[in-house]
Amino acid sequence: MILLKNGAFWKLFAAQIISTIGDCFGLFALQWLVYTTTGSLVVMGTLAMAAGITELLIRFMGAPLIDRVHRLRLMALLDFIRFTAIGITVALSVFGMAHLWLLFTMTIINAAASALFQPASMAVLPSFIPNQSLVRGYSLFDSSQYAAVILGPAIAGVVISTLGAPSAMAIDAVSFALSALFIYLIPTKLMNNKSNNSPTSGLYVRELWDGITFFKKAPALLGIMCCVALKNMCSVAVGGMMIPFATHNLHANPSQIGLLSSVMAAGICLGSLLVSLINNFKRRRIPMLGSIFAHGMLYIVLSQTHSFILALCWILMLGACGPFFGTFSSSLYAQLVPSELRGRVMSARLIVGGSLQPVGSYMGGIVASVFGLPVLLAVAGSIPIITAAAAYFAPVMKGIDGELKPIQLEKRGLEA
Repeated sequence: MILLKNGAFWKLFAAQIISTIGDCFGLFALQWLVYTTTGSLVVMGTLAMAAGITELLIRFMGAPLIDRVHRLRLMALLDFIRFTAIGITVALSVFGMAHLWLLFTMTIINAAASALFQPASMAVLPSFIPNQSLVRGYSLFDSSQYAAVILGPAIAGVVISTLGAPSAMAIDAVSFALSALFIYLIPTKLMNNKSNNSPTSGLYVRELWDGITFFKKAPALLGIMCCVALKNMCSVAVGGMMIPFATHNLHANPSQIGLLSSVMAAGICLGSLLVSLINNFKRRRIPMLGSIFAHGMLYIVLSQTHSFILALCWILMLGACGPFFGTFSSSLYAQLVPSELRGRVMSARLIVGGSLQPVGSYMGGIVASVFGLPVLLAVAGSIPIITAAAAYFAPVMKGIDGELKPIQLEKRGLEA
């Protein structure tokens, strides 16, 4: 009931959904445009790698900025930048000037803005909800993000089939304008002022280091993010090749590819519902590592699937697995990380979790080109299985189980 009456939460919730849909909507349109223009799996992988590297660099260098400025205003500005970049690209495409270099440039600008928007939204959320509602709040927030990641390509598939890729990119631009509007409507007085106070240390580089060295006080968090980094590497490799896999192995058209994405979204909603029922489950290793293990198993099964109906079933299950990791992970960080460090630590979390995504993006195209798409799926499934099994028995991972206590910090910042 607390969340139902929380207007600020729902405005941020709406902005998060719209902005994330816009991210994925545009990326799908770009991938489709590049694939149909060049027919090269390597170029597709390179496009995703360029976006991944940009996100890592900007997220790393810009992390202290999230704790220095007003987070809501920063998020609105980032949405406006993406609206402008994509709008210019759409305008140029109307005149036949959307060359490959322009698409890469737009991808890099979009990725740079996304690199700061996501940790800023994660850092600002606890300012609007009480601690007792964090798990359910993050369950809704994370599941909306997961669902948006899937619904974006789903809607884009229908639009591309009927109106073409430039129209899909135009809708992408409008989505960012709407997201900026929702964020602007959130009253700034609701923000936790502590998160916008002066930085814990005077030097920008020192603030950057504070976010990284936080993990020395929470090695279990670093361990779980290393596990998900390997899983994300495999997910990105598979996700980047999903269009050619669905086209050649499942004989799917753009609308059917969109249906695959919609089924994934349905699975995410199902998984989110189950997580909200579990609520504050204290043996967190089981759902978190189990989610990674299940992803690996389903990729292997999918590698041997040629039936579109069966593929729908496996992808539904893949979607259901996601919230079991994401929600528990987000609630851990919200409870353990102080507000004044939250932007930097959330950025560091995303950097670790996404550190291998450029490798997965590029190698996915290489492996698929040389050995075929089924081999890529089999390899991408084996790595999460081995990772989750090894991590479950690692002593350091026991730190995410049981009662949680806030991590105490030194007054001037964390020591290296």
